[in-house]
Amino acid sequence: MNKIAKVSALALACSLVLTGCPFDSDDDLPPATSNPGTVTLSGTATKGVLGSATVVGCLVTSSTCTSSTLTAADFGAVGESPVTGQVGTTQLTNADGSYSLDLGSAANGLPVLVRIFATSATTVECDFTGCNGGAGQDLPVNFELQTVQLMSDPSNNTLSSNTANVSALSTIAAEAFVESVSLPTGKLTASEFEAAQKVVSDSVASVLGLNTAVTGGTVNLFDLQVPTANASTLSGVQDQTVDGLTVPAALVQELALFNASFGAIGVKDGNLDAVTNSVANVVKKRSNNETVSDADLGDLKTKIGEVKAEAAAQTTAVNNDPDTDLNLSEPTVADPDDIVDNSNNTTVDIPDVTPSDPDPTGGTGGGNEGSNDG
Repeated sequence: MNKIAKVSALALACSLVLTGCPFDSDDDLPPATSNPGTVTLSGTATKGVLGSATVVGCLVTSSTCTSSTLTAADFGAVGESPVTGQVGTTQLTNADGSYSLDLGSAANGLPVLVRIFATSATTVECDFTGCNGGAGQDLPVNFELQTVQLMSDPSNNTLSSNTANVSALSTIAAEAFVESVSLPTGKLTASEFEAAQKVVSDSVASVLGLNTAVTGGTVNLFDLQVPTANASTLSGVQDQTVDGLTVPAALVQELALFNASFGAIGVKDGNLDAVTNSVANVVKKRSNNETVSDADLGDLKTKIGEVKAEAAAQTTAVNNDPDTDLNLSEPTVADPDDIVDNSNNTTVDIPDVTPSDPDPTGGTGGGNEGSNDG
């Protein structure tokens, strides 16, 4: 019998007997390759809607990528990824403010800071005093909006979509979150991360004296999609479902008017730092049960006074629009002299955020500072 005939006979015998065959079992085969899933991140940038703005994603734990000294130019051109800690490549928002980032697997299960910069090509859908609507005419170059979201951790070879809407409100909340929430390195437990977000969101709303419906847990400022606060857009606003809760259209309209009012501060100051830094400082102090004084507020009282005036002016402009039939109330905002009392009456009890996949060495990393810049 030749060699081929011998193999055929042996194969036939194995198919009949099933035991004692000299072939390798599955246990002897090399293990199947396992590829991590990939994630995308998308959302809308609103201060009114920002078109042709630079958008990037940064690991929150990267002190390089999240540095406040970076500008749009540091992140290069579309399709580039030149900064340590950057995930995905630099992109631009579309004319309607929408954006999309392909993050691959580098951010799976990790918190990402979305940074959106105005450039000389950026357009704004006008909803604040003095806005013209031309490219590069309304917001200073490098005016920045932010938010922070935890990315999903998809299983092998699957694609998972994540949403991160960005506004002036999310920017204030994001700064407070990064300053106040201690994050371990590695993948995080989603439910704990979301709980920490909600505490920070409520705390920011309380300090700023926003509508009590916001401070009561109905609205997560990180997740709300804030519309442009002009008459035509606000007249079509409907209820939103955020984190399983209904945000009434009237409350969305109110928060849109409040969000819009920060445009005037951006034009005047070039950024929102006077507000974001002060609110973050207050939330952090209250999370440590420290008393807040006027000295801790910086220019916040002055800026909130400017916000109230701008919000009142924009509300009047919307209500006077001849093509709509709106009768909106001015947004509820703290009187500047009440901010210290609001702050000290705010309890900030931030829950622990733990790794979902604990470090096998037993370490939890060094918080938010630079642990992913290796």
